[in-house]
Amino acid sequence: MTLRGKSTITISAPIATVFDYFADLDNIKEYSPEIESIARRDSGPLQVGSVYTGMNKAGKRSWETTSTIKELSRPSRLVWAVAESETTWTCELSEAAENATLVSISFASELGGFTSLAMKLTRRGPQLTKGVNESLETAKSKIEAGG
Repeated sequence: MTLRGKSTITISAPIATVFDYFADLDNIKEYSPEIESIARRDSGPLQVGSVYTGMNKAGKRSWETTSTIKELSRPSRLVWAVAESETTWTCELSEAAENATLVSISFASELGGFTSLAMKLTRRGPQLTKGVNESLETAKSKIEAGG
């Protein structure tokens, strides 16, 4: 079973600015309330294969994540995979108007066995989609404020 979700927003900023903000995964802790910390494990320019380690928290539960950049097509597409949750995140950008960017964030989680049952019992799918919507609103505010 695959759990999927997608959220879209228009941000009043050039596509290159928006891409740079989302491609710097260190920024994710500014707009995603689950992310407590994130650190890149390698150095040099961001590229396919770059790895990040993060610490997430939801309620009383904390967990570590390992994310790997799977696709990087500046300025239109960024894909990363989170090993522990078997989730692939895709950020797609397109020009919506002059100095405006349409951003779509989608996720696909491969669920099996206990993970599938836990997701159903905790209603994690709707929570993820709601969280992505809220995170995009926060990112929009930060980017439009020059952040």
